[in-house]
Amino acid sequence: MVLSDIDIKKLATEHGMIAPFIPEQVRQAADTGLQPDRPRISYGISSAGYDFRLCPAAGLEVPDPWGGQRTAVDPKNFNSSQMIKLRLYTDLNNDQQWWELPSLTFALGLTVETFQIPKHILGMATGKSTYARCGIFLNVTPAEPGWGSRLVVELFNAFPNPVRIYANEGIGQMTFQQLSTLPEVSYADRPGGGKYQNQTAITYAKV
Repeated sequence: MVLSDIDIKKLATEHGMIAPFIPEQVRQAADTGLQPDRPRISYGISSAGYDFRLCPAAGLEVPDPWGGQRTAVDPKNFNSSQMIKLRLYTDLNNDQQWWELPSLTFALGLTVETFQIPKHILGMATGKSTYARCGIFLNVTPAEPGWGSRLVVELFNAFPNPVRIYANEGIGQMTFQQLSTLPEVSYADRPGGGKYQNQTAITYAKV
């Protein structure tokens, strides 16, 4: 069963499933509120999901096109030195910040929100239509029952030009499904508590 906005609000406000939690869909106001009439890529609650945002402080990281390793990337032994942060642009007049993701480039970002997924819930993330129509693919793995962390977001630009990725505005949507029964072993119950538990910064591949 996919949860509605009513269910999501209850889990967020009473059980801390999403923090910070925006109980409405924001389209024309940034958190700073300096230019509330400026359009925003929507974030906050929706009819059957929650639109999450990218954190400007965490940055957006991409493979270094001028250096780093030139051999195959090993997911079992990822070399973090091959990643660099993109420049964050700021437009104070319009109260917005963004990165410019180069064409055919993969990037890692981090959500503003921290998720604490209850043991009877599974979270699934998808992209937003605004970015999808600009060639941006969002690849996020499931938020498993018992997982608690900020979400590391994987992006890919399929457009032949750079695309602006806005900070503090919607980048993807997470929907929530209720399990038929509680799992025998939740993500939090795994040995070591799960390798991607409690992320507070961009975390690279590890085994």
